Amino acid sequence: MKAPARIISQVFLTVILIFIAVKIGLAFFLHVVIWDEAVYIGMGKHLFSFGSVGIWEIFRPIIVPLMLGTVWKTIPGNYFFIVSELLMIAFAVGYVYAAYALSKELFGNRVGALTGIIISLTPIFFLNSGLMLSDIPSALFITLVMLLAIRKKYFLAGIFGGVAFLTRFTHGLGLFAIAIVLVLPFSNLSTKNFFRFLLGAALSIIPFLTFNYFIYRNETSNFAVAMLRPLILAVPHQYNPFVGSTTPLFYFV
Repeated sequence: MKAPARIISQVFLTVILIFIAVKIGLAFFLHVVIWDEAVYIGMGKHLFSFGSVGIWEIFRPIIVPLMLGTVWKTIPGNYFFIVSELLMIAFAVGYVYAAYALSKELFGNRVGALTGIIISLTPIFFLNSGLMLSDIPSALFITLVMLLAIRKKYFLAGIFGGVAFLTRFTHGLGLFAIAIVLVLPFSNLSTKNFFRFLLGAALSIIPFLTFNYFIYRNETSNFAVAMLRPLILAVPHQYNPFVGSTTPLFYFV
């Protein structure tokens, strides 16, 4: 017998409240900073100190360094890690809710609640939900793209799509896939709404491209290469032998 939707919803609410309580408690115990976290923290410091401290890895997306740099600049040093971890927990909770809302929109409240429960109880999600990485924030943004597209809010969907891309470059593939789906014959999407989607994405991405031009224009005489320099350098990194990748199309495949 299927469990009543109300019971599943109550279980979902209980699980997410326990998840929040446990993660907030753990945020007050400092964890060992892993490699990518250290890089994003260093980039945030570099950005907000105008290059005086920290490091800068060109092929990294900019959203997480922006967030961590803002925390570093505004929060006293002793509280930086706690506040940053709480910020990432907020993104994790947002992702669970967005996945719940998307599943509910497509399949009903029962499936939506089960989706939220499964994600919250997944060990790798629980582990990564407090780390200062791009994975979960970008997953939240790309899920919001799908949710907003279903709700016919195409301009906002485009904006979040651009932000997802700037949080984790590989989510540009998700943005591309959604754009393709929107123009398929069965989507019944007007050209006007499709361009609203593209406009939203462009408005998110253009400031990043402009930033790149002013930062990297002295390294190349080519306007386009300066704007796209992080992406140009990121593509070869995806088949770095040290991470087990063997093809420049690793993420696409």
